[in-house]
Amino acid sequence: MSLQVFYNTRLAGTLHQYENSRISFEYSRDWADTADSFPISRSIPLSGNYERGTTDHRFFANLLPEAAARETIC
Repeated sequence: MSLQVFYNTRLAGTLHQYENSRISFEYSRDWADTADSFPISRSIPLSGNYERGTTDHRFFANLLPEAAARETIC
């Protein structure tokens, strides 16, 4: 599963979740190459991509909707 992450109308990157529940985040090239871009989280610097196991994804989990809406997209 993949979700696009936007800041206002700009695509910041894509969040991927794999069958083994591993998640990764990749900044879009346009976002990373723009002079006024910034990291979406201090734990996800622009200089690299985010990749963590199943238990350390609180930043993204906090951004998702709750209850039924979350079930729909997850």
